[in-house]
Order: sequence, then C-alpha cells, then structure tokens
Amino acid sequence: MSFFMTEAHQTPKSLVNMTFEEFERLALEPPRRNEVTVFEVTEYDWHIPRHDTETEYPKLDISSFRVGFGRSLEEAEELMRQAMEKAEEHDNDIYCFHIKEFPVGSIINVSPFDLGISTRLYDEWGKLLDRTYCSALDRDWNTEYGRFRGRGPEQRRFREGDILEFLTGDEVRLVEAGSSGFSIEWCWDYRESIKTDFHFQKKDGTPLTEEEIDRLYRLDYSDDQITVYYTEEEPESEDEPIRKHFPDHAHVSPLFLLPRSNKFSCNAISITDVQNTHF
Repeated sequence: MSFFMTEAHQTPKSLVNMTFEEFERLALEPPRRNEVTVFEVTEYDWHIPRHDTETEYPKLDISSFRVGFGRSLEEAEELMRQAMEKAEEHDNDIYCFHIKEFPVGSIINVSPFDLGISTRLYDEWGKLLDRTYCSALDRDWNTEYGRFRGRGPEQRRFREGDILEFLTGDEVRLVEAGSSGFSIEWCWDYRESIKTDFHFQKKDGTPLTEEEIDRLYRLDYSDDQITVYYTEEEPESEDEPIRKHFPDHAHVSPLFLLPRSNKFSCNAISITDVQNTHF
C-alpha cells in the first residue's frame, strides 16, 4: 500500500530580516515536513433526523463515526462524497465532516482536540468551510511547523455578533461570536515586538537573530481561536433578543463553529457546559 507523500514548503533557514510578505506567505502556506501521511474522514449526523421532529435549542444531539482513511486528500474527499451518497440512500441527515491528517510511522502525541497535522471542516454538502493553519502535534510545538501566524481576511469566517453553532462532543449548541480571531497583521506585530521587549534583550546588547526570535514566538494551534459568548439562562419569551442571553465567554477553535442553520426553531437558547471545554 502506498501512502500520500506531502510536499514540503520549507522555511528559509537563515533570514537576515524576515519581511511581512514572507511572514504572510508562511501564514497562508504553512511549512510541512516531507513525510508520509494519511487522512481520516469523520462524519457527523443529526442523532434524530431534523425533518422528523421539531428540534429546538439549547442543544441538538449529534452522532459521529469514522468513514475511512484516504492515502491522499483527494482520496479522502472521494470517500466523503461516497458517504454522502450512502447517507442519502439511508435517509441519514448529515451535519458536517472533518478530514484530519496524521503522520504514518511516527508517534503522534496529539493535542486534546485531536487536530493532527491538519484538519479540514466540510459542510453537509461536502463544501470546504475551514482548515487549520499549523500542526497541532506535540512534536511540532515551537517549530516552524507548529507556529500559528494568523489568518487572512478571507480565512476569518466570523465577525463579532454572529450567531453560530458550536460542535462540542455529541452536541451542537448556540453561541455568539465575540471576536474574529487573530489576523496575520496582529501576529506579525506580536513577532516584531519581541525584538524590543526588554525581557528578551541580550546582556551584550546585540540584536536577536531571526532564529532566536522564532524560538521566542510562542503562538500555536491553540491561539487559532475566537471568543464566543454563551449563557445558562433561558429566555422568558421567544421574542427576547438573543444577545441578551450571552453574558459569559469561552475560547473556541473556528474548526468547531458553523453558521447557524435556518432550518431550526430557536425557542430555547440556554448554552451550558461550554465553559468546561478549553480550546
């Protein structure tokens, strides 16, 4: 069996002074190891078909199962399309898909959220909605492969005030976006600030090298997140503004957020347990 060999986008080893343009390129095209990887396809379905019941928040139940493994992203996406056809035959109601990439022949030591080298989010029709922009493997922490360098305007899907669905475990809950996440410009400014931070200055007064700055740059997959607001209160009536019921907040990866479906009533919007999930 032959597995997919990823292409490597290598970071220059000795940059005299990294430019913003070079940093932006690395943000949008993260460096990769030249290694064999495999792609796992996971399908998420509504536990009870949405057209068979009047489904209401605060939570909607979700079932998930592994579809299969692809030797390339293209093969994994083909498995996803086959799963969509099978779901239609059996009248299953798909919520979304994840395709996660893992190395072959290597200890993974995945993060608690199991994002692997990369994770992609697809909607119920197989349309790509989002992806990660750095590796989440422990082995890649504080390396060129595991540094999060921000998202471009087109990659920041949400804005403050958007009402979203939060996929957590076997449930979908309602949240309100409180931010849009870190931009590439913000991450670049953070990296530049390391050069003048007195905590990192050398005793001999010589400037930090690019390699030393990179080692001090500690943004990783866990910083690719947005603030979301939730509540444990239920509205007194259906006519109350949704935002009134989102006083608290948590940090959630965009990979777990989808725009709220218009196919559901929203009579009760109590959001619970989100504060116990740390992304």
